[in-house]
Amino acid sequence: MHEAVFISKLMSNHHIIKLNNEGQPEYWYQYTPETGHFYSESVSHWQDLPKQHDYIVLLPQLWVYQSQTSIPSKSIDVLRQSVAFAVEEELSNDLDQNHVAFKSVANNKQMVSVVSLKHLEALRDMISAHGLQVSGIHSYSDFCPKSEHQLTIMFEGDHVLVAMGYDDAMWVDQESLLEMLSLFGKDYDQVRSNRTDWVMSEKNMLPPFSEQDCAAALFSDFVVDIKPSSDWLKQYHASEQRQYKIIFVLFSMLLLSWVGIRLYQYILISSQAESIKTQQLDLLQQRYSDVGGSEFIDPFAAWQSRLKKLNQSGQSLVSPLTEATHGLGEVMQAMGGQIDLRAMRMIDDRLEISIVADSLTLINRFQQQLQSTAPLFKVLVGVNEQNEGRFNSVITMERL
Repeated sequence: MHEAVFISKLMSNHHIIKLNNEGQPEYWYQYTPETGHFYSESVSHWQDLPKQHDYIVLLPQLWVYQSQTSIPSKSIDVLRQSVAFAVEEELSNDLDQNHVAFKSVANNKQMVSVVSLKHLEALRDMISAHGLQVSGIHSYSDFCPKSEHQLTIMFEGDHVLVAMGYDDAMWVDQESLLEMLSLFGKDYDQVRSNRTDWVMSEKNMLPPFSEQDCAAALFSDFVVDIKPSSDWLKQYHASEQRQYKIIFVLFSMLLLSWVGIRLYQYILISSQAESIKTQQLDLLQQRYSDVGGSEFIDPFAAWQSRLKKLNQSGQSLVSPLTEATHGLGEVMQAMGGQIDLRAMRMIDDRLEISIVADSLTLINRFQQQLQSTAPLFKVLVGVNEQNEGRFNSVITMERL
């Protein structure tokens, strides 16, 4: 009996929190590696989680950008300074707006995960407010038994996580799955899924994986812990105390500048109102050829009216992500493999698409066709970078 008690104490029970896309807890998993025991419980609020456990938090896959770098160094200091700059051109926003975490693997390669500070700070607020202990933070795509040359399909409700190798992953709805696989899964011969009733006849289907396999994947050598440091929460409390000390000064400055700001805003709005109205009218005429009548007088009201008609026709029932990826799929097929898609990342309502092409002309043509195919989105081209004769670019799609 004493021996059984000793063995029980040696067993490690891991507690895992899965967050939804709004950053709220959705599931609480409990996993014991020694026995393979896995337990899942649905939760709705942070206060549903007991405070006595150390938790591993799974961030929504759309929050985290994952990549690989090849920096020939084993020095942690060198890697800290180099990895972030190696992926900077792959990001659509400024590097200092993100937290970059990495893990060294074989052959001088590094697995990299990037999450915006906005999301990370919101998570920190929730953890601190509810007195929870967090031992690790991962992307939800790490909760998936991935392999280097394998296409991994994980079904969850109406959505599917598609992992291509270690660093490329997409979160799509089931209706778009086959279309996405026809575009991005052609280079993978082996497929593994968590459903026994789902097969791809043209692929080599591996045995299905279980929830225990998903939990075990978090502790493999190819996942990155995004948690900044062991004193993460301590840093939060210290900065909070410093903020209280300067509140009085900030409030005084705010009070003194309030009158001036209000006056400036009034003058600025008055001077720019006519310019904004002209821009709205120009944009309306670009989008619609039948503009006339009262729409010339109040183009803003005209925009509201036309968007309301679109909503009533059912177009607004499609989620921004589904609508954007649908347009992306049409353009990728139309351009016949002239564009290579590297990664997709959703931040708030903006979809970021990392692409590679042989020329800037192809990138511009891709942007123009995507704008034409998805007229309800503003499609912009980011900074273009030439690498070994090819051009890397980040395309952003933002809902109008």
